[in-house]
Amino acid sequence: MNKRRRYMLNKILNQNADISYAILKESSVSIEGREDVAKFRGFIEKNYNNGKVLDLGCGPLAWPDYLPKGTEEVYGIDPKPSEFSGIFILGMAEQLPFGNNFFDDVVCATSLDHVLDVDRAIAEVSRVLKSHGKFLVWCNKELPLKVKAKVTIKKYLNYILPRYWETDNGYMFEIPRGAMDAFHIEYISPNKLKKMCRRKGLVEASEELHGTNLFSCFEKR
Repeated sequence: MNKRRRYMLNKILNQNADISYAILKESSVSIEGREDVAKFRGFIEKNYNNGKVLDLGCGPLAWPDYLPKGTEEVYGIDPKPSEFSGIFILGMAEQLPFGNNFFDDVVCATSLDHVLDVDRAIAEVSRVLKSHGKFLVWCNKELPLKVKAKVTIKKYLNYILPRYWETDNGYMFEIPRGAMDAFHIEYISPNKLKKMCRRKGLVEASEELHGTNLFSCFEKR
């Protein structure tokens, strides 16, 4: 897939995500009351340095519930306008507008698979993190090989016959050709993420598995 096609596809999928958050508010990981959100907040509290923190893909709300309330200094970055109550920057993960060694921690709650160029984004995370800074990521657990094969087949077949996804309350989303589902181009496996992080000087420090959710902490060495 060429860069322009990937860019346009990513834009459509992110617009789908915005619509889904409006009609399915409970699907947002920023809202209060979700057990998985509380668990990720606990994971952050156990692992972060609690200094200058960047929320990568902070979303539209004033305070995502996964961020610990006692965090000293918080920045948020997102490609869409936000009511974020910390220091908000309108921008992209691939081009972080901060100097080298600027943050003690970077948090990424399920937003990494919405980024256009993940490898470049991780390089930027490594650049802005201080030595021994923490990169805390919430993503999906590693899929079994059979499931990965099914996902690949469905994505391939979608080029031939477009697929659709219907929400429980009757809304319909078309899955664009070349996409894995209505919101993602591809599945970023934890193993692939770990390899990309290692290449950028980010080493696994700890992780927790909660159902299908994997919380990972990487440290800049």
